[in-house]
Amino acid sequence: MKEQINKIIELAKEIHANVEIQEFRVGQDRSSYLDANRDLYDDIKENIDDLEFPVDYVNILRDECSYNGSSTIGDIIDNLHKYSTIDSDIEDVFSNANLSVFKQEEKSNEEEIDYKEIPLSELEEKTPELYKSLIEVLDTITDEDFDVRNDGSVLFDCDYPDEVVDNNTYEALAYWTIYWNPNYEDAEIAQFVGLTAFKFRDEFYLALGGCGMDLSPKLDAYIALTVGVIPSDSEFFRQSDYFKSVVSEKVYDRIIKECKRDSKRYVITFEE
Repeated sequence: MKEQINKIIELAKEIHANVEIQEFRVGQDRSSYLDANRDLYDDIKENIDDLEFPVDYVNILRDECSYNGSSTIGDIIDNLHKYSTIDSDIEDVFSNANLSVFKQEEKSNEEEIDYKEIPLSELEEKTPELYKSLIEVLDTITDEDFDVRNDGSVLFDCDYPDEVVDNNTYEALAYWTIYWNPNYEDAEIAQFVGLTAFKFRDEFYLALGGCGMDLSPKLDAYIALTVGVIPSDSEFFRQSDYFKSVVSEKVYDRIIKECKRDSKRYVITFEE
C-alpha cells in the first residue's frame, strides 16, 4: 500500500498537482464553527440580569492561586457548606495516618493529635505523601462545596478572591467587546484554553480580546478540543511557536494528543 501511495504522489507531482500532507485532523476555516462576531456590550450593560457565567468560581481561583499553606485543615472544613461531603473524604485520608511526626514536645505520648490543627504547609513539609492525598481531595472542591467569593482566602493563597473572580468574568467582558457564538458549548474547555464563557439570554458565547494582539489561537484551541479538528486557517499550521505561546504548552500538547491522525492523509488538488 505504501508503494502505491508513493507512486500516486509522484504522478501527481509530475503533472504539477498540489499535494498536501496532513498529519493532524483538519477541519474547515474558523468561521465554519463560530458565528459572526457580535458587539453585545451595551446590551449586556442594560440587561445585566440576563447575564450568567456557566463556570465554577472555585476553579477560577484554583487556576490562578495555590492553596493557602497557613490555613489548617480544620479552617478549610469549617468553611465548607453544611451539605458538602468533602469533610468525610478528608477524614478518610487521615483515618489510618501516622501523625506522630507532628507531636509537640509539651504533649505526652498518650495525647492524641488532632489532624484538623495541622497547617497545610506543615503537612506538606513533614508528610508529603499524606499532603498529596489531601490535595487530591481538595482538588475536587467546587462551588457546591465552598463559597469562594467570601471564604476563598481560607482555601487559596489570595487576599481578594472576589476580585480575581470578577476579573475573570464581569471585568473580562468590559475589556473585550467582541463575542463569538460557537457551535459547541463547553465552559470547562473554554476556561482551559483561556476564553471567558458566558450566557446572555440563555445563548452561549465566548469572549476574546487581546488589545491589538492576535489571540485567535485560543478560539482554534477551543474548536480543536470540542470538535476534534483544527481549523484549516489556524496559526497552528503556519506559526506553531506563536500558537503555543498564546494557548500555553499544556493546551498545545493536549491538542497534539487529541487531534493527531493515526496515519498521514494526502490531499491532492488540481488547478483549473
